[in-house]
Amino acid sequence: MAEDTATEQENVTYYYKVNAPSGFSIIMGLAATLKKLPWWQEKPATSDRFHLLLGDRWEIPYNKLTGKSEYGMQQTVNYFKGSHLLTLKAAMVKQLRKYVLDQQQGEAVEGNEKRKIPQIDFMPDSFILTNPDDAEPEEQAEWDALKEAMQSGVPYIIKPSHGSKGEGILLCGTYDEAVHKVRQRIQERKEKKEAERGESEQPPEEEEEEPQKPLKPWQKAKKKQGPRSKCVYVA
Repeated sequence: MAEDTATEQENVTYYYKVNAPSGFSIIMGLAATLKKLPWWQEKPATSDRFHLLLGDRWEIPYNKLTGKSEYGMQQTVNYFKGSHLLTLKAAMVKQLRKYVLDQQQGEAVEGNEKRKIPQIDFMPDSFILTNPDDAEPEEQAEWDALKEAMQSGVPYIIKPSHGSKGEGILLCGTYDEAVHKVRQRIQERKEKKEAERGESEQPPEEEEEEPQKPLKPWQKAKKKQGPRSKCVYVA
């Protein structure tokens, strides 16, 4: 009986597809590993017949997932919907703040009554920092709260909110140093993007314009905000 089951499992073929830009090293690494396994086969990105979808969290069509594929196995994705609320640093801080305040039914954490930015007693004080030269009132409140906190002389670690893979981590001993380094890092990132954009630009060719794809909700929100240069850091 055990031998029959083992033979059955060996004969099963699973199907996966990749729905992510080629620059996503983790996803492409997973796909490369599956490709080496004889019981996994890759499907085209347009296929709806798959067991596993490896995709960028912003590109996974959650509303189109059927739950079960034609092969009788539940379809699986590598990101659950809304995972960015926990895996992106700034979003996680916002969610934890909201959770704590909701649990306490609006009562602030001890000491928060004197703070404009609520803090959480089970994690280090955290502040969501954006471009100090282009901060809206609620964003400036984060900088003001950091300035007050850094008067104690304790250094703060400032990390990019997402997508940097451990690069760009700053250690700042004073508020002025934090402002300077974040401003400098935002400028460097902007120049890098402009350089990459310049390298990828090709001479204009006369060709038919492709119909534009409908914008996703997060893309609409981003377009509505306009071209404000933002780089979120969490201190």
